[in-house]
Amino acid sequence: MHARDTLRALRNSGRPFNLTLLTLDTHDPPGIFDSCGTDDRVRDATALKCSMRAVSGFLADLKAQGYLDDTVVVVMTDHLKATGEGVGYRAALVGATDRTLLLRVCSPDPTLGW
Repeated sequence: MHARDTLRALRNSGRPFNLTLLTLDTHDPPGIFDSCGTDDRVRDATALKCSMRAVSGFLADLKAQGYLDDTVVVVMTDHLKATGEGVGYRAALVGATDRTLLLRVCSPDPTLGW
């Protein structure tokens, strides 16, 4: 994964840094990589599962490498999932009352942690 290599290089520089990552594979049309390993009937569901596994794996790697001991990580969504016509899950989304954007902060400072 390029993000891991970039992060390692930034940390090794010894200087403060900001690394911003953006996943687009869950935006229409959803992108599904060969490494995904799931086979859902709904392409959006497959892309979402794969994307979340990748993000989760990246965060687990940060923890395993000890990066979370001195690094602030922010995970956030950029918008709600669309409820466009012709989408199989539209009815469930339209009726949902608790549709919120995700924002989580992981920080070595306990006042900011998750």
